[in-house]
Amino acid sequence: MKTYTVEGIAFEAPSDGVAVDSLGLNCWEVRLVGADPRAMSAWVDLVVKSREQIASIPGDPMQNLKMVYLGADRPAEKRVERRFGAQTLAGDLHPSDLPVPSLLEIYRFDLPDGGVAGLSFARARSFDAAAAEAFHAQIASTLRAAGR
Repeated sequence: MKTYTVEGIAFEAPSDGVAVDSLGLNCWEVRLVGADPRAMSAWVDLVVKSREQIASIPGDPMQNLKMVYLGADRPAEKRVERRFGAQTLAGDLHPSDLPVPSLLEIYRFDLPDGGVAGLSFARARSFDAAAAEAFHAQIASTLRAAGR
């Protein structure tokens, strides 16, 4: 396992078979990498916005993060929960067709400085659900504000 730190968020993920890439605008993607680098499998997108950035977003900031940064192109199908360290957060399950038919679990993770991290735990519908869950659970269970 390796500890990764991006935009003030730390988490653990396997050191092999995982890519962590900046997408720009305080957005990052953590994804499983297999034999075919073009194949979509499981990934986590995260976007971090400061307290000031969140305050400047009109309407519901989380709705904005979902649609603009996290790939939610349709309304949520249902509420879901995921364990993040010692806390359990409620989120939404969104079906998506972009970039491939997939399922996205989207959560709001509040940061100690008043900022917000939007997190999308995603898997291609064609990818093994159990393998995706193991990958997602590893990241979620170790995710924390850096330095904590």
